[in-house]
Amino acid sequence: MGWQEGEVYDEEECGVERNVDEGQLDGAPSDQSFRESFFSSGDDWTSLYEVDEYGMPLTNQVDDEGLGFEKGEQFQSQVLDAEILVKVESSTEKIETGGPGVVYNSIVKTEYLENLDAHVGTSSSGKANTITTARKRSSKQPSSQLVSGKLVQTNLFGFLGIAPPKPEQTSSGKKLKQQDIRALFGVGVPSGIPPIVRNPAAEAVFMSKFKRPSPAVSNQIQGRKGRGKREFEGPEVVRKCPFYKRMPGTSFTVDAFKYGEVEGCSAYFLTHFHYDHYGGLTKAWSHGPIYCTPVTARLCVLCLYVDPRWICPLQIGLTHVIEGVEVRMLEANHCPGAALILFRFKSGNSILHTGDFRACKKMEEYPELLSSRISTVYLDTTYCDQRYRFPLQEEVIKFVIRQTCNALVRNKKTLVVVGSYSIGKERVYHSIAEALGVQVFADRQRRRILTSLDWPELASKLSTQPDDTFLHVLPLSNLNPPKLKAYLQTYSPKKYSAVLAFRPTGWTYTEKVGDKLDMIKPHCSGPVTIYGVPYSEHSSFTELREFIQFVRPGRIIPTVNVGKASERHKMQAYFDQWLA
Repeated sequence: MGWQEGEVYDEEECGVERNVDEGQLDGAPSDQSFRESFFSSGDDWTSLYEVDEYGMPLTNQVDDEGLGFEKGEQFQSQVLDAEILVKVESSTEKIETGGPGVVYNSIVKTEYLENLDAHVGTSSSGKANTITTARKRSSKQPSSQLVSGKLVQTNLFGFLGIAPPKPEQTSSGKKLKQQDIRALFGVGVPSGIPPIVRNPAAEAVFMSKFKRPSPAVSNQIQGRKGRGKREFEGPEVVRKCPFYKRMPGTSFTVDAFKYGEVEGCSAYFLTHFHYDHYGGLTKAWSHGPIYCTPVTARLCVLCLYVDPRWICPLQIGLTHVIEGVEVRMLEANHCPGAALILFRFKSGNSILHTGDFRACKKMEEYPELLSSRISTVYLDTTYCDQRYRFPLQEEVIKFVIRQTCNALVRNKKTLVVVGSYSIGKERVYHSIAEALGVQVFADRQRRRILTSLDWPELASKLSTQPDDTFLHVLPLSNLNPPKLKAYLQTYSPKKYSAVLAFRPTGWTYTEKVGDKLDMIKPHCSGPVTIYGVPYSEHSSFTELREFIQFVRPGRIIPTVNVGKASERHKMQAYFDQWLA
């Protein structure tokens, strides 16, 4: 009743990104005005104009020994084309240079000074006049030598006062033999220890673990600013669409936009407007028609600028025939515009894709589900673990309203803040506004989204002026003490002196509290009080079990937290128990 042999999950996609909208990241453009830019000055990758096979910059061509010169030649330094400032003083015979910092020996210094004597006059005191010469950096003119001959780099052994060891050769006399470093420092070689023998094959295996992109690929990499993370522009890598994104018996895919143009796909379905589902959908989309609810369709155009010609809105509750398959969108109880998608075939069998949903008793009254013989369910398994047994959404909302009233009784100058995604959690702050008869302040970008949701009761509660109401909605990422304190400081102390904030997400749930919401202890920091409340828009473990026992499918395909085989097997054990 689960996945079959040969069906492989995309571990990167379903192990990491599927839960973005529930407490991690919503990918919403409306949150941009509240977030800091952490990458205001990107790395300059253009300096890597030439790299080796490991992505390291190349500076000089070297021979097989890595010495940079032929054997028997004396290593000579190359004077770089850089600004050079030289001061000659007879008392110190000091040379200062802005060059590459090469150390020269006394012989070179003497020769250099002797060549300058012809051009330096002496004063009556016998001291040499100080002459300063400078040459500007120029990439067009070749670098000139400071003396008639080339400068010679100081021998490191002479610099340290150590006699250089005599180089040894192999029997062929062509290659140098590496000197034992212990002999260099006068340390005896312990007996019984075999000499070190290089193993080229082992070295190659080791270095292959650190292989970087080829030079051609590296030259195309350019850093650009991302939303809280570093992204790179380069050759687009499109992964193969996994099986659980394809609907068997059709040419349809569901929430598979990140895979680009899917081979054999003629219709692309979108369950709702959260980034982990629409990711990959942009204004350049041209791979095929997009089927979604009218609310989601408006958000795709409003926020992503998708060409409306590609979008095909499907009204919730109506039957639509697409390529001979009956398709019906059902309310998912997740976020505005979210839908369950029911595919019904001529054979009488049906496939149900839940997208993300919060199962409830009302779904057991859907006539489409009551009359369908569902062969396969693609199930939202975000909280498919018996630890998660959330209280009802209505109970959590009552708790939030109760705490708000208590805070206002203690301090009338309390600013109430509710965290939200760009879309989702609207019921929490709308319920507070309805219960207390106040408006809700939201920034301009959020108001544009909220007024497009076909929710007139909510739209009528929106305020454009923050001073007109004590109820504000902010991104969930801003609900922490430092940011809330900074937000409070933007108002006069005579207006607000404290902040009461609510983080409505299922990830705040603990077994210890369970449905005893009065046991929740807030986090307090100075004038800021934050409640984490288990208001989830995903199904709890108990709700998943009751929904599956109502639908009674022949097969269940989990779509979340399936990156590890152990997780899949654990969920399959739950499925078997539910359908036993």
